[in-house]
Amino acid sequence: ELAFTGYYKGVKVTVFSSGMGIPSISIYTYELFNFYDTELIIRVGTCGSIQPHVNVHDIVLASRAFTNSNFLEHFDLPADYIPVPDPDVLEKAEKAAMEVLNGDPDGHELHTGAVLTEEIYYSSEIDIVSRWDKQDVLAFEMEAAALYANASQAGKKALAILTVSNNILTGEEMEPEDREHSLSQMMKIAFSLIERL
Repeated sequence: ELAFTGYYKGVKVTVFSSGMGIPSISIYTYELFNFYDTELIIRVGTCGSIQPHVNVHDIVLASRAFTNSNFLEHFDLPADYIPVPDPDVLEKAEKAAMEVLNGDPDGHELHTGAVLTEEIYYSSEIDIVSRWDKQDVLAFEMEAAALYANASQAGKKALAILTVSNNILTGEEMEPEDREHSLSQMMKIAFSLIERL
């Protein structure tokens, strides 16, 4: 994996890919938190909406991360534990996102709420959307629960900032040529957040 380290407004920042899915991000984040003294990891990535009001190109801040994986069973956590981000980081991210999106001419919206971290990308489970809709889940993705659990165990901070790339209900998908502009909003929010910490 390529990694780039530099300074953004005086803050040391490293940017690199975490791979796809719980196994990959759990290894990277565990090592960063526990072996390299990393204090905060911000995951930027995409998600699939399961709500009619959460549209393609919108931004989701994951305030809780349910999972259908057994990953959490390997942690010393309460049985009813639901992975969450650091509350101060989340609050500052909401303010940063509102400022960034306020100048968005396309009117993309901010949503803060629960996501489902899926273990399997192509699932044959028929009622998965309706089942998680009952838990007020906004979107599906594949990494946040592992990131938050590793941060919790290490006493560190984490947040997932996600761009909606598709709506599972409607079948709408982000056009490939839109990805550069649409995903840049998420990056701007992440760097604006770094300024506030």
